[in-house]
Amino acid sequence: MKPSIGRRLSRWMIAALALLVLWGSLLLFLVATQPGARLVVGVVMPRLPISMSVQKVAGRLVGPLHLEGLRLDLDRVTVTVTRVDLKWRPLRLLLDRRGVIDDLSVAGLR
Repeated sequence: MKPSIGRRLSRWMIAALALLVLWGSLLLFLVATQPGARLVVGVVMPRLPISMSVQKVAGRLVGPLHLEGLRLDLDRVTVTVTRVDLKWRPLRLLLDRRGVIDDLSVAGLR
């Protein structure tokens, strides 16, 4: 005997809700935790069109974010930065396409 349409629809709704919760949890982990920030930086940096590396990532992508040992290898120039501290509100990008940087501190720029 086939399950009723209502029962099948309920199963689909539960599955969709579970998937939505799973994706939301993953997104929250990536942007709002230190391990998530490390994971994102580690995955994104090798895919950038410029050579970029960082020795230490602390904080969260939604801020504050702390980077140590940043290195940019450009065509003819290598830029190294001992420390970068960023306090910003990136969620504003979703609202009005403008992020707000409250404080940016760069130390040891060479």
